Amino acid sequence: MGIILSVYLENEKARVAELVMGKKATTVNNVFEVALPEGAVDDGLIVDVEETAGALRNAFRSNK
Repeated sequence: MGIILSVYLENEKARVAELVMGKKATTVNNVFEVALPEGAVDDGLIVDVEETAGALRNAFRSNK
């Protein structure tokens, strides 16, 4: 029915999951972790947007 992208940010890393919602079940298509640049995220707040976006962009390209 739909695709859900979940991104969970921590200070040192981000966890990304791609899920597909079906009529009867939810399927996990892809899950990966990416290291974030030091100081880019502080206590759940994105401090350096450009660095965080770049790290996530590269991870999305690598993990399709």
